[in-house]
Amino acid sequence: MLEYALSCMDMTEFRHRLYRELSGGEQRKVHLARLIAQEPELLLLDEPTAGLDIDWQERLTGLVEDIYRRLGKTIVMVTHDIERLPACCNKALLLKNGTTLAVGTSEEVFTKDILSQLYGCNIEVTVQKGRYHVFSLGLREHL
Repeated sequence: MLEYALSCMDMTEFRHRLYRELSGGEQRKVHLARLIAQEPELLLLDEPTAGLDIDWQERLTGLVEDIYRRLGKTIVMVTHDIERLPACCNKALLLKNGTTLAVGTSEEVFTKDILSQLYGCNIEVTVQKGRYHVFSLGLREHL
């Protein structure tokens, strides 16, 4: 599983480098590779794409989907960026100021009305290849 984890994170060539010699993004990938290598039944991911460039954000989103589909792992992922959720996301919980705003399937939760309420601006939502994309259409009149 270690080789799989290093390969997934494109970190094989870094296996003998000291952790402190790695960049911040590389360190984040090492954390994720370690998590994958441990083969937990439940993965808890808190903003896993933060600090990564857009290429790695996409790759990591695909990796999360792959882990779910191939390994059958339960994944709980916290993110402020809905676009980082993989298409396999089948349940969502939205919090606003520490209070539950919505809970349900992605289709039930990621609507323009609920997301406009969450973000306090007019939102347009599109779905492409099972992933949700959110666009701001400007501030709402009554915040």
